[in-house]
Amino acid sequence: MKWNSRSHELFVQAFFNIKSLTYTQVIQMLGYDNVGEKLSTQLAREHAGLDYDYANLERALVAKLRSSEVSDYIKKVVTVLESLGITIDRPKAKVSAGTIYVCMTGSPKVFGFATKADFISKFPMVEEVSISDKKCQYLITDDYNSSSNKMGVATKKGIQIRTYGDFKI
Repeated sequence: MKWNSRSHELFVQAFFNIKSLTYTQVIQMLGYDNVGEKLSTQLAREHAGLDYDYANLERALVAKLRSSEVSDYIKKVVTVLESLGITIDRPKAKVSAGTIYVCMTGSPKVFGFATKADFISKFPMVEEVSISDKKCQYLITDDYNSSSNKMGVATKKGIQIRTYGDFKI
């Protein structure tokens, strides 16, 4: 993108129209290779002093992101964004009594949710865990006929399977 080009102008306008971001989105927008929603969410939870779970995530990548240099950089970016008037929504502890633990697979977009985080936000008592977590009660999927590994594990363990559209509490 060229400086002072129309593309640059549109980018700057779009940036200054941002009113709020989640801490997870801030981590993702930094563009670290192979850092997706799950790792960003767990890192955001750690930064907020909440329980986090790096199980089934690449150890070397997790170690890199947990380094003091990267952690300090993320916190600095959050501070700068807040100084620009952007609200950063940090993860909050969920009420443990009555919490429903789910693992998610597939895309929630088919059911009208922009992201998995958007789906979770509609259900305040739901917390995402890995399929291997003993607390996991549901596998939420986009297709009952999926042949994913998670579907096999859920079936084997007797974990209830629901689609994003069918899930209700």
